[in-house]
Amino acid sequence: MRDPMAREISNIVQNPWLIGCDSDANLAEAHLPAALARLHDPASYDYVLNWFDREFLPAAGVNVFRLPFDQSAGVWVHALRPRSGQEQVILMQIEALDRLDATWWEQRIGFGFTLERSNELSDRPAAAQAFSKAMKAAFKPSRELLDHVYGSRLMRHFYGPEQCAAFRARWE
Repeated sequence: MRDPMAREISNIVQNPWLIGCDSDANLAEAHLPAALARLHDPASYDYVLNWFDREFLPAAGVNVFRLPFDQSAGVWVHALRPRSGQEQVILMQIEALDRLDATWWEQRIGFGFTLERSNELSDRPAAAQAFSKAMKAAFKPSRELLDHVYGSRLMRHFYGPEQCAAFRARWE
């Protein structure tokens, strides 16, 4: 999971065609109105807010909202087929990545590994980096949009009130 508003900004940079631009290298100030219109549209967040019901539940047969999630730990490991021990689902807040090392993974899933960061904004063209910065500076969501996103079932299940308040504060 990830802050839906931050995710949508990344979505626009990674998929510039969403706002009528052919490449992230060509993102420019002229695209800012279309980007802000998308960011202000509550429907733009429906994909991520409903992903577990629409995509994950049919594919995995697991309703994550019926299972407890430790919001303070930010990660949850669940065996899909407990008897076989072969298939596990790991759900986590993206913010938890930096505090989980190979030992943590070894203890929870039986083998350790190190996650490497990739597809970060710093890897994108300078135009994309500047455009992302401009979007973040210009984006001022309404109280209604903040309520829609941070009051959603997804956010209430995977993030605690303090975490949601911190996300809201970032955009207010």
